[in-house]
Amino acid sequence: MYRNGKMYIVFLAFVILLSIALSACGSSSDGNAESSESSANSESGANLGDKDITIPYVSWAGCVAGTNVIKTALEDVGYDVTIKQVGKGAMFTSIAEKDADAMMCTWLPNNAIHLWDKYKDDLVKLNKTIETAPIGLYVPTYMDVDSIGDLKGNEKVGNGADWTITGNDPGSGNVELSKRALKKYGLDKWEVQTSSDSAMVATLGKMVEQQKPVITTLWKPHYAFGKYDLKMLKDPKNVYGDPDSIWTVSREGLKEDSPAAYKILKQFDWTYDEMNEVMVNIRNGTDPEEAGKEFVKDHPELVEEWKKGVE
Repeated sequence: MYRNGKMYIVFLAFVILLSIALSACGSSSDGNAESSESSANSESGANLGDKDITIPYVSWAGCVAGTNVIKTALEDVGYDVTIKQVGKGAMFTSIAEKDADAMMCTWLPNNAIHLWDKYKDDLVKLNKTIETAPIGLYVPTYMDVDSIGDLKGNEKVGNGADWTITGNDPGSGNVELSKRALKKYGLDKWEVQTSSDSAMVATLGKMVEQQKPVITTLWKPHYAFGKYDLKMLKDPKNVYGDPDSIWTVSREGLKEDSPAAYKILKQFDWTYDEMNEVMVNIRNGTDPEEAGKEFVKDHPELVEEWKKGVE
């Protein structure tokens, strides 16, 4: 009886130990499954990394539009985005010196070539967002001039426009090229007057209202073309070169620091009409940030393309 009792105790202990071992194996298996699933999830999309993103921009209509749209798209996946209006030079230096992360409106190969050549070793081209963005001299269609050369010695146009080319920001590529055009075409009596994008368009509107001559250093895409009938003056000497494209550019290291932001910025792409939709909305009085949110809300399929591969 004693022997049987002792064997029973040994058997019971064995059963208990076996149960514990099996339970431990089950937990380990479950843990490995969870670990594998977690690993798979982490690899299924780019992670956020550093959540603080800074995007500088200049006060060009298209730049304001693109910056506010991408701000909303990045914030939707969890980033804290700061946008800052700066001068064109400061936009480049802040990216190159890693004080900011990306810019949405780099015009190449003409408009920004001097800044690109200076800082290109510290910059990364991400994506060409607008294929054709021509810069040059633009006039209302009611003006009887078709080429830059037509301005030479043209007293009617010159006196009506006070021998002034109405320009945008000082130091911008189209202003500098316009100054070069004056020399190339021998327009000695003309000068380029700089101001800002909004001041240039205000002058354009005032002159159009009075049906007076006005020449501007405009570019496409721009909301002015949705409001006024304009034409670009022919440039047979090719001072302005082939049309620019608009690029998204980031700083070195953004891909490693904020992988998801890098991926969204690299996949950001839209058409002239889509950009114009935001520009016109802002021009009609909508706050730029709100206009960006409205666009993202109204174009979910497009925005999903930008976010592809991001959790």
